[in-house]
Amino acid sequence: MARAKASGTGTGFIPNPKLKLLDQVSEVMRFKHYSIRTERTYREWIKRYIFFHSKRHPRELGAAEVGRFLSDLAVRHKVAASTQNQAFNALLFLYREVLDSRGYTPTRTPTSVTRITSSILLLRLGEARTLEMR
Repeated sequence: MARAKASGTGTGFIPNPKLKLLDQVSEVMRFKHYSIRTERTYREWIKRYIFFHSKRHPRELGAAEVGRFLSDLAVRHKVAASTQNQAFNALLFLYREVLDSRGYTPTRTPTSVTRITSSILLLRLGEARTLEMR
């Protein structure tokens, strides 16, 4: 049984890593109560994306490869904008919900310490002496 993710809002779902990628997609979609038709459609788009990139795993691919795939759909296959949007949403689901690739957002670290903060830090560290702050 999969478990809720520790990070984030807790509404996420970690698919069974022993399953094949497309089975992981199905597992997450069923957990999130997507329709069976949406599941089939997304799986087909993900499969086409993988075959387009010579069966490379999507973890090895990035935004540039997604762009190439979507451009190929529009230019060579002349698909409608709504079809291209459907393929994009399938890949977005894959990367966000299954592979959990949301990108790295660094946490902000303060660059200066105020007088009060430094006093608290010194007290907590057990410093016996006081420092004159200028």
